[in-house]
Parts: sequence; structure tokens; C-alpha cells
Amino acid sequence: MNLVLHPADDLMQILRFKFFKGNSNIAMWASYIPPTIMAIIAFAVTRQFTNFGIGTIFAFLFQGGITGIADKTIFPHVTHQALDVGKNE
Repeated sequence: MNLVLHPADDLMQILRFKFFKGNSNIAMWASYIPPTIMAIIAFAVTRQFTNFGIGTIFAFLFQGGITGIADKTIFPHVTHQALDVGKNE
């Protein structure tokens, strides 16, 4: 499993289709766990809270939902790197 890329990259898609039955909201939130842990550690070490901006907060709250809506309405025929639930099992 890829735990190094930005949360909007492959990790969200892997989590979404392998563990969360295609639910992009839950997968996006779960993909933010590793960077959030790193942010907590950075805050504990530096005592500075500078790593969460408006874009990060917006992505955490809305990007999963936007992805799910786009997959159903704008790109309904796109396959997700052979990760679609039930298609390649």
C-alpha cells in the first residue's frame, strides 16, 4: 500500500476501492491520517501550527464528496486502475 503520496493521490483510491466499498468521503478522511499524525508530531516538536491552510481544510471536508459526485455524473465510465469493486475479482 502506498502511504507516501499526497492524500489526493493513489492512497485515497486504494483505500476507497479495497477497504471502503467505493465510498470516496470515508477514504479521503482516512487518507489524511498519516499526514495528520506527522503534523501532530511536528507541532509537538516545534510548537508551531503552520501546516494546515485553507486548501487542506477544504480538501479534507469536500474533496471526497466532489470526487464521488464527479465519478457518478461527469466520468461515469472511467475505471480506476483495476480497483473497481467486483469488476476484477
